[in-house]
Amino acid sequence: MNFSTVFGYLIAVATIYFTVISDSPNPAMLLEPKAFALVAGGTLAAALVIFPLSSLFDLGRVIFFGVIFKRKTDRQQLVKEMASAAYL
Repeated sequence: MNFSTVFGYLIAVATIYFTVISDSPNPAMLLEPKAFALVAGGTLAAALVIFPLSSLFDLGRVIFFGVIFKRKTDRQQLVKEMASAAYL
C-alpha cells in the first residue's frame, strides 16, 4: 500500500466526518437504503458511460474468479508468460 492510498482513505474519513457526522442529528442516515441505491446506481451509470460493456464484464470475471473463487496459479507458467511478454 502506497502513501497516496493511505492519504486517500484519511481524506475520505475526514470528509464523511465533517460533512455528515459532525453536523447531523442522526448519523445513521448515512446507512439509508435509498442513499446507497443512489450512490451504487450513479457509480454503475458512470462506469457504463466511461467503459465499454465488455470491460465491465471482464472486471466482473476478475472479481468473481480472482477474488471470490481464487484459482491456484501455475507460477512457472506465469513467469514464462511474463518473460515472453517482456521480449515483445
